[in-house]
Amino acid sequence: MTLNICDYLRDRIKSFLAARGESIRWLCKQTGADYSTIYRLHSGEQKRLSFTNAKRILYVIEPANADSILHDYFPRETSETRELGAKTESDALSAILAEDLQLYKVYVFAEMEGIERWHIKEQFGNEGLKHLDKLLRLGILVEGSNFKSTMEGRSYPPEDVIKKTAIHHFHMVPLNVPGSIIEDIRGGLSDEGIRDLYEAVVELREKALKIMKEKKGNRLVVMSAIAGPGEIL
Repeated sequence: MTLNICDYLRDRIKSFLAARGESIRWLCKQTGADYSTIYRLHSGEQKRLSFTNAKRILYVIEPANADSILHDYFPRETSETRELGAKTESDALSAILAEDLQLYKVYVFAEMEGIERWHIKEQFGNEGLKHLDKLLRLGILVEGSNFKSTMEGRSYPPEDVIKKTAIHHFHMVPLNVPGSIIEDIRGGLSDEGIRDLYEAVVELREKALKIMKEKKGNRLVVMSAIAGPGEIL
């Protein structure tokens, strides 16, 4: 196609707002896209746009044609999300990460504070840059002064995605490195014991999140916790 998605949306956004007498800030609230993205699209400054932001905008300004337009401009991304059969966009993006360990590694590395493209190349080589570009293209990461994940605050992922992510973490942790630990605990418990164990895991999670928030650094750490009544049959 001769136009890219940014050129296409610039004209559509202008006519959409003019017809309604609304502002760019109003459109941001309707789409969930940030102000700078809509502003730069409107002014013609924006040259690249993620699949996620394009989808958010099109579903508001051209809902009837959104899927066909997305297919025209983002054929690969549209195919990937359809093949996964996810119920929501959030589920689809979570599933993409859960299916590819190397993509997930680049994702968790890139979202650490201070990471730039050259860090990705140094750590993962040219394949890592390809994975990074895919994450940006799908809107899983957005690029600013740092790479930022768009997955925070989204709906809770499906059970199979959570389990696959935990398996990713298992493969990412070398047990011979100080600070690494994996424990297997099992046994019979009463209902009261199950409740107490659940509360202990929740407390552990809250402590871990507090540490992650207050003591940020450039050493990647992953953690998964699972506890509950086991199914034997």
